[in-house]
Amino acid sequence: MLISAIPAMALLIGSPSEPMPPYADAPFLDYYAQAVAAERSEPRKALAMLELMLIPQDSAVAPDYADVPDHLRANYAAAVDRALGLWGEALGDDFPMHLAPKSWGKPAFTLKFVSRISGASIDQKGEIFVRRKVSWGRDFHVGEVMGTLTVVKFGIRNEFMSEKEVQHVVAHELGHAFGLADCDDLNRIMGPVVLGNPFARLHSDEVAKVKSIRSAIRSEISRLKKRVLP
Repeated sequence: MLISAIPAMALLIGSPSEPMPPYADAPFLDYYAQAVAAERSEPRKALAMLELMLIPQDSAVAPDYADVPDHLRANYAAAVDRALGLWGEALGDDFPMHLAPKSWGKPAFTLKFVSRISGASIDQKGEIFVRRKVSWGRDFHVGEVMGTLTVVKFGIRNEFMSEKEVQHVVAHELGHAFGLADCDDLNRIMGPVVLGNPFARLHSDEVAKVKSIRSAIRSEISRLKKRVLP
């Protein structure tokens, strides 16, 4: 279900804030609005929030295949690897994630496979929750991203999802992490996964939108740093 976007708030001080593109996901727009508003009284907090929206560089994504049948684990692992690879190839040096084993000390993102997402419709095959924790003071700011990506194992007629279906779902949820909203176009990774015939690849338009979103955030960070940092 598409949620109406919440527009970013304008600043009352300093230079005008960089507007977030309207095609960004509603929760992403909401968080950006909160970060922009925080500058009024807590500019260091605003900086920490904005930097976390880009996702810290080299954030680990650790998949857990414990609930995947043994004969499918290699296929699902390949699907996850390719999903991250799609975004990695598209964003190049600006791709902030890397694949890590489940035993990784404290991954930024965990990926798990389930039979069904609690409270979701039977058609929903994935979801991602991203939490951002910030600490700040007069002369410092730090932040941490913690996310959980969930993928449903079952597709048509309660059969296990195919490798490409998993690839589409994982890449779709990563798109949300980068700020993209859902769409209805079946020829987009942010469109619904078509079971039996998934798109499972990025469209150049989606890549351009993510780059635009990240550019807007960076512009705001740069403007704010000039005001806050010595």
